Amino acid sequence: MKSTLIAAHLLVALTASAQAVADATLIYDEGGRQNMLRVAAGKVRFDNPADGHWMLFDGARRELTVVNPAAREYQVLDEATVESLAATAGSMMQMMEAQLAAMPPEMRAQMQQMMGGAFPAAGGAPKVKVQATGRHGAAAGFDCEYSSIQVEGRAPSEVCLAPASELGLSGADQAAVTAWQEFAQSLADKARSLISVDAAVFGSDGQVPLIYSYSDTRGELTKVASTPVPPVMMTVPAEFRRQELPRMMQ
Repeated sequence: MKSTLIAAHLLVALTASAQAVADATLIYDEGGRQNMLRVAAGKVRFDNPADGHWMLFDGARRELTVVNPAAREYQVLDEATVESLAATAGSMMQMMEAQLAAMPPEMRAQMQQMMGGAFPAAGGAPKVKVQATGRHGAAAGFDCEYSSIQVEGRAPSEVCLAPASELGLSGADQAAVTAWQEFAQSLADKARSLISVDAAVFGSDGQVPLIYSYSDTRGELTKVASTPVPPVMMTVPAEFRRQELPRMMQ
């Protein structure tokens, strides 16, 4: 009898512990394709249904790993690397602007038209304006509030946010999501001219996107699952090869 009671207490304790550290999976529909955001063990994983790549953010190491499973390769980005890339791109842009300035007006206009939006405009990083619209929406049974995101020179984006706590994410999962949002914003601040989507679309201040729209992509949350995420899903396979950035980009 005593051993039975001890076992019962252990079961209750283990159940409470599991609930406290429950993992989370947010499932989105992107035009018929399923996109998943997994949160577990202080990490956040994003699967891209468009190209099969996936990304893994490690909050403890503050780095983002971009994985190409088809090629069995991956690249690692941290804030220092992105800052270096932005500095290199800035130098290249200055050289290009000097070359354009030396061209006859007609040839300069032709070159600018050919480049289109492939290069950032002169005068530094584009300005960003994020503003609440006052509109409300809902997805997967949760309410959210819309904000518009306007990046200078680009088509406007839109995101409908809700507190992560209202989706049932544990405190640990909320902390992991917040760490990712802060990291993404840091990257955007360091290299805004290189990033086509502003970090605001990923949410901020403990809020997560339920509906998002940018460029030609629209996603909507369809389900929140709290089942355990297998550790293998939050780790880059050991047999994958790390692909260094091209020297000209470092």
